[in-house]
Amino acid sequence: MPDKADADNRSVGAWTKRCYFAGRALVDECLGPFDLGSTQWYVLWHLVNNGPSVQRDLARALELERATLSGIIATLVRKDLVAQTANGGDHLSHGR
Repeated sequence: MPDKADADNRSVGAWTKRCYFAGRALVDECLGPFDLGSTQWYVLWHLVNNGPSVQRDLARALELERATLSGIIATLVRKDLVAQTANGGDHLSHGR
């Protein structure tokens, strides 16, 4: 008779968690050489594919807390990957 540990390893939740962690490890491995985290990449992806954005609209679109996004934006600006202009709404665009 299988024990509880074996049953837990076959549950949908356990497999979902394993798939998530495997995917996350792959993403981290791919982004590592570029010194990017997955959320930083997501912000860049959104800006590239949707054009410049006001920071509050970007926070809504990506479903990120404003404080979290502010830190990510500060890091991307420091890395010279986004340009931030102060035109009444913290307008963001990718690259310089």
